[in-house]
Amino acid sequence: MIGGLNPFKKLSRNLPRIENYFKERKLICHFFGFLSLLVFLICPVGWPIGGAQQPSNLDQNILKLDGGDEAFTEPIEEIKVAAADMGIVAKIHVNLGDTVSPHDLLVELDQSVLEATRQIAESKANNKARIKAAEVEYQIKQARYEKLVQLVRDGAGSPEEVERAKADAEVAQQEIQALREQAEQYRLEVRQYEAQIEQRRIRSPIRGQVVEIRKKVGEFVSANDPHLVSVVQIDTLRAIFFVPTQKAMQLQKEETVEVLFEETNQRTRAKVEFVAPITQADSGRVRVDVLIDNRTGEFRSGVRCRLVDPTIRPATQVNYRRTN
Repeated sequence: MIGGLNPFKKLSRNLPRIENYFKERKLICHFFGFLSLLVFLICPVGWPIGGAQQPSNLDQNILKLDGGDEAFTEPIEEIKVAAADMGIVAKIHVNLGDTVSPHDLLVELDQSVLEATRQIAESKANNKARIKAAEVEYQIKQARYEKLVQLVRDGAGSPEEVERAKADAEVAQQEIQALREQAEQYRLEVRQYEAQIEQRRIRSPIRGQVVEIRKKVGEFVSANDPHLVSVVQIDTLRAIFFVPTQKAMQLQKEETVEVLFEETNQRTRAKVEFVAPITQADSGRVRVDVLIDNRTGEFRSGVRCRLVDPTIRPATQVNYRRTN
């Protein structure tokens, strides 16, 4: 007993209300189920539900293409220009977006110590005083030797003195040769220091655009992180596709194919650069590289493109671009 009232009697009094509650909920569920069935029967198959858009004719044609025919464009060359030596960045000659040509100067590392050493070696290489002094000494000793030879012929000289004078003249002559070889060694050292200085002048290996500068003036370039500047060549773009073996067997190197840029609806012709001679065992596909002429700069690197099947033509007109 709770509060003087039998709980079973209280439950029996509320049974009619509980039955009405569940009957109302059941009726609502039947109503929404019938409404959903009615919408499904009235709406034709393929109507957009919830605001979703159906693919256009062009999209439907694209969907017919094999999924492996999709790729992303990339630069024909992407060089991470690095320093061969460690050192402090002394000067940066380029900015982001600059167009550079082969051998253009990009960055210079500090070269003050090497330049001072080069100047010392150059001074020694150009020093002619010691060679001239040695030549004079040789001339004196050679003249003395010739005089002693003449005295011996006249019966007034000593053969021992002649031999000593001859040896002195030969030693003086060898001293001249040693000084000349030393001067040549200094000249070689100058060339070595110039090569080391040039090695600290980082130049562009290709024609392209600067897309990344990793260091600032005054920062240290270590052997673990020698990367300084990134240069890309985008006058030609490359796209790497992985196509079914049957389609790859129909392609040949230097053949012209058609590529579609989905985001801009542009079409262009490309040249097959490489068709892999093997099929990947796990996927059954073959790598195919194509080159896209981009000298006008109308195509961007890093965008999605598709290798168009020549047997499929889009039902809607697209912006068609052709490169030579």
